[in-house]
Amino acid sequence: MLKRIPTRLGKEPLVDALFQIRFLSVSSSLATLLPGFLFARNVGVLPGIQRLPLADIPQHVRDNTPELQYHPLLRIEFEHFFATVGDKVVVIGCKLPYPGWTSFKAKILEVLDGLGPLDILSEVELVSLKYVDVLEKAAAGDGISQLEAKVEVAGRVVSSGKTMLRTSFLADGLSNDLQLFTPFDGEVAGRGALQGIAIEVETTMAREILTAPPGLEAMPQHLDRLHGVNKSVFFDVLTEEVVGKLDPIYE
Repeated sequence: MLKRIPTRLGKEPLVDALFQIRFLSVSSSLATLLPGFLFARNVGVLPGIQRLPLADIPQHVRDNTPELQYHPLLRIEFEHFFATVGDKVVVIGCKLPYPGWTSFKAKILEVLDGLGPLDILSEVELVSLKYVDVLEKAAAGDGISQLEAKVEVAGRVVSSGKTMLRTSFLADGLSNDLQLFTPFDGEVAGRGALQGIAIEVETTMAREILTAPPGLEAMPQHLDRLHGVNKSVFFDVLTEEVVGKLDPIYE
């Protein structure tokens, strides 16, 4: 366990950052309605909305197939961000290099403000924040022995070799899904070829918290809570030695 969490890392391991908001019900597909509201509000939408393959599935089929209602139908581009929109879901992501939480949070709130005229925020089901990081070999090798993770199977300690681990737990009242994958070896847009250990943390806030007083008016505070818990879980996985190799910055 780290004695203190860095404000940021000089050697940024982040490869993906995604915010998701899901709704229980909507009168019409968000993919039909949201782009127009965002253009009208002049929030920096770039030309050329991309229609994704699932958009070709007829609406009545999607309406009767629950698992399709949370898949993206459109992709909207901003300068440093993007959004994918499905029938009942909006996902906002960052383009690399990561612009930092302050900018990411501002874009999330800006897009959510575009949902205001649809009068559906009371139907929110959940919001989540997911970060994916790849710790390169120079910092963490390619085995979980370099992390705060101890796994024993059939009397054997798992410390190296191919390992995939997924677990869920509560932290500060929020649900967290943690995944570790090693060795990671692949191309990452904006980062190039990477080898090492992939760590994915998704922190979810349920409807019960979002709708409790003061409700969705507290979304900026809800976002900071999501980010704080997610960041804490990530750094709880790292040893002091690994963090030291990532050039931590404390402010």
